[in-house]
Amino acid sequence: ENLATWIAEDVADELPEESATHLSTLQERVRRLEGFLDELLQYSRAGRTDEKSEDFGTAALLQSVHDVVAPPAGFTVAFPDDNLDLTTPRLPLEQVLLNLVSNAIKHHDRPEGRIEVRVMPIGNRVEFRVIDDGAGIAPEYQVRVFRMFHRLKTRNPADGSGVGLALVKKLVERYGGHVEIESKGRGCTFRFTWPRTWIGTDGVASVGLDACGEST
Repeated sequence: ENLATWIAEDVADELPEESATHLSTLQERVRRLEGFLDELLQYSRAGRTDEKSEDFGTAALLQSVHDVVAPPAGFTVAFPDDNLDLTTPRLPLEQVLLNLVSNAIKHHDRPEGRIEVRVMPIGNRVEFRVIDDGAGIAPEYQVRVFRMFHRLKTRNPADGSGVGLALVKKLVERYGGHVEIESKGRGCTFRFTWPRTWIGTDGVASVGLDACGEST
């Protein structure tokens, strides 16, 4: 990427239009490859270590997700007003929500859209739902999207590596949860569960691990 940038800086005004296009394509593909390798590293590291639990509320967590995603013009990301207190590793949960909200925007088939995140307690767990009003996902693809390198059509063909949802599934299952898709026609809902309290795989959480038992 540095070499391509230097060439562009040195001879940008002298390059034929076709060569300038080739150089721009080279830079774009290098950036995509860098992002792809970063996502592969995230996937390979997910669940290798037992993250430390933190005390935090869902309101602050979702506000952080909103700030990082920074929805583009035309898109609204709505969160609930109520707050649930959690004692669980924050970083992997935030990563899951970031991936799902970002994907809802990235794969939307219109320049405008609404994404809503809902949170509700279910026994010793919390259920999160990420709901969009996009094109939806056909039943035959609802299992495949969680496989490595499987990509759906995006608003920008250069977006996506097919790793993000595989990482979501791995992280959710690492913490004893389950993720699934609901989609019939337009719109899509990603639903997953997360422990309200997590001690770790070295012990059994007094709150947070239900019939799933220890996470693997």
